[in-house]
Parts: sequence; structure tokens; C-alpha cells
Amino acid sequence: PKRYDCRLSGLGVTIEKAGDDVNCTLNTSYVPAQSRRLQPRELQGPDVQRGCDASSVVEAGLDETRFDHDCFNLRHDEVCLVQCRHGWNMTEPEPSVFVCDMGFIVGSVPPTCTALPCEYAFPNGLGVSHDCDGKGTEEICTAVCDDAAGYTYAAGSGDRTFTCLASGEFQGEDPVCVPKPCQELSLATKYEDNCDGAVMGESCFVACAAGFSI
Repeated sequence: PKRYDCRLSGLGVTIEKAGDDVNCTLNTSYVPAQSRRLQPRELQGPDVQRGCDASSVVEAGLDETRFDHDCFNLRHDEVCLVQCRHGWNMTEPEPSVFVCDMGFIVGSVPPTCTALPCEYAFPNGLGVSHDCDGKGTEEICTAVCDDAAGYTYAAGSGDRTFTCLASGEFQGEDPVCVPKPCQELSLATKYEDNCDGAVMGESCFVACAAGFSI
């Protein structure tokens, strides 16, 4: 996806692209499920009752979420196609063809589907760090407050889990981080300071106490 912004222009408040155009090309190997069902040949006798159901799909290994198919509730000798869902890259150029054979879905091997990495909506915010780089469709990652950078969790906040969606975006709620308080200064009585309550990133001052001079 490409980002568009709602902004004020000479035409009023309009939605305009923030960068390059969205260029979409036809995926010639994708066949909508509702239009790819092939007709079975006519059968005689009790064999016509030996169709394929959800358990047949599981046994064939086609129940994983990366597969897109129409292999449920097939009659004997009926054909279905299996391809990769949106968010997954299919190595093969064409969908895999399966057939229902007396309650078993046979005739091919599932396509090779590789999860596409998410590239948008990474965890973000003051002091937030994460391990989401390189995560692909349906993979999860964690966003935390970066202790090494001087941040800790705000009251009520904590680690947050993000999921890489098929759209290429991460879904999750950012943790709320606040700067860690600085350790209290320990100075001789000839000094005075305003550093009490200072947090990471803030400045404070030390001066000579009354009766002393630099």
C-alpha cells in the first residue's frame, strides 16, 4: 500500500498521494475460488456418495491458513484448485490441481507459499524498540520500552505484541514509555542544585550554595 494524506490545498481539503503512484498488475495465476470449480464426470452406483469433506482437507494438508482453495464438500471425482492466499508468495506459476477420490483429496502437492514481509506500521513511539524487522504474514513480534536507551514503562503499560497482516501492515498497540528518572546527586553542602526529579534527557544546574563562590 502507498500512503495518501488528507491535506488543505487550492481545491479545499483533499486526499492526495504522499509519494509514488500505486502500480497494480494483474496476477495471471490467481483464479477466484467461486469461478474455478470443475464439473465431475457422471458416476454410477454407491461410489457417488463417497465425497470429500473438511476431514479430507485436513488429511491432505490443505487446512493451513496460507492456502486458498475450494476443496470443501467435493463429490467423488470433482476437481479443486489450491493457490496461496493474499500475503503469501507462490513459487509455482500455476495453482495445484487436486481431485476427490473416494473421500481422499489426491493428485498433486500443495503450492510453496512464502510469507511476504510486513513493511508498514511498525511499532513506534518515544523509547519504543521492537524485533519486528523481517517478520512475514501471520508472524508476531514484540514492542518494548528500551531500558538500555533510558526508558521504562508508563503506569499500566507493558510489552505489546504485534501481528504481521496479509496487507503488509503490523497490527498492535504501542507500549507507552517514559524517560527513566536520574539517580539523585550526592553533593557536598557547599553546592546546591535543581536536579531533583530530573529524568533522562533533561538538564539541571549545579551552583555554589549561599556563602560560597566559584
